[in-house]
Amino acid sequence: SEAASQIETYLERHPEISEFHRGVMSWHAGQLLAMDGQEKRAIPLMEKSRKGADDFMLWNPYLDATIAFLKKDRQAFEKNLKAVSAMSNNPNLPLLHILEENFDKSYREALETIMK
Repeated sequence: SEAASQIETYLERHPEISEFHRGVMSWHAGQLLAMDGQEKRAIPLMEKSRKGADDFMLWNPYLDATIAFLKKDRQAFEKNLKAVSAMSNNPNLPLLHILEENFDKSYREALETIMK
């Protein structure tokens, strides 16, 4: 969570950072917090990575599926997984399948299954 706080501070001090990079950094800060079990702090940061009309890689459904995982909202997760699956070569699809297979676990526990 210290690294996430440092990212937040950096973003506050550097308003010149592009919207794209701001979104990427916010996403990763949110992931760090989610790994630490701080879902309530993680979700608003993750939300800052939401794309506008340029969402050609189906980022928003991936984002919404991840947030649904953090909230343990199976119905929303499945809906967004289906949306991401519309692009069979979506690079985020394997990660969503890992979250799906480990839905009863924490974000950290689910992601740690990748390293086993």
